[in-house]
This record gives sequence, structure tokens and C-alpha cells, in this order.
Amino acid sequence: MKRRSAFIALAVIFLCGALVCAFNYGLGDMARVRRETAELELMQLLLPGGKTFTPEAYSGDDDNIRAVWKSETGYLIESGVYGYADDIVLWVGVSEAGEVTGLVVRTLHETYGLGATALYDTQFLSQYLGQTGNLEVGNGIDAITGATVTSKAITKAVNSACAYVTGADIESGATEWGTW
Repeated sequence: MKRRSAFIALAVIFLCGALVCAFNYGLGDMARVRRETAELELMQLLLPGGKTFTPEAYSGDDDNIRAVWKSETGYLIESGVYGYADDIVLWVGVSEAGEVTGLVVRTLHETYGLGATALYDTQFLSQYLGQTGNLEVGNGIDAITGATVTSKAITKAVNSACAYVTGADIESGATEWGTW
């Protein structure tokens, strides 16, 4: 009797595991499709008029550029720079004319209450819109209070994205930190 109970328990456990695996397999594809749809909608928001985004290989010298997507109206650039605590990764929409059309912070691990506010500080982020690069904190770009390093890192990432689209040489200073 004990063997039969153990066998039934083992069969139930196996069946539950198989069901979990089957659901995970079936729902995993749905999650991937939803994630890709959300990313496409975000890309279209950052680069107005862009419908499709084709990945482009990047082989330039700017280590800040992590990924590039070409669209009908410009480029979406994934740019990352080390901030105060860790890498800050942005998606920056840049029109064919080299103007920032949108940006969003994708990854940020800065100090809570200081640099971390860059994640949602629309007043800070909106000052980059319409800019064409060669930006500098303290010279047209206001830093987040108490988060100068984070502000400079984001500015550097935006400058890198603009420099990619406009073809600016990274030796020109477009992606330099500026004065501390």
C-alpha cells in the first residue's frame, strides 16, 4: 500500500512538472511577442515617423554605442556610459538631421534620491530634445541637483548618439566629459 501511495505521489509530481513546463513553453512565446511589441512601440515613440527599425552593425571607435537601429526618419541608438555607481544605458532617437527626438533611460543603478531621479525626471530629460550634440552640463544643460556625475554621463551618452548620426569624429570632443 505504501508503494502504491509513493508511486501515485511521484506520478502527480511528475505530471505537475510536465504541466508547468508545457505552460512555460506555450506562454514564453507570448511573453516574447509582447516584449517585442512594447519595444517597437517605444522605438516609434522615441523616433516619430519611424515604422520599422532595422539593426545595423556598429564597428566605430565610440565605446558608448552599444546598438544601432535604422528607421525611415533617423536612428535609434543604444548608448551606455558609466555613471556614479554603474552603467547608465539610454535609447536615444536621433533624426536624420542629427536632432534628438526622444530618449529614455533603459538601465540605471544610481543613488536613490539623487542620480536615480534621472529615470523619471522629465524636466531634466526634456532639455535634450531638439539638441544636436556637443552638449555640456553647466553650459545649456542643467544637472540634476546632487547628481552631477549622473548628469554628465547621460549627456555623454546623448552626445555619442548624435555624433553617430552626424558623423562627428569622436576626437572632436563631441563625446568628451568636459571640465569637472
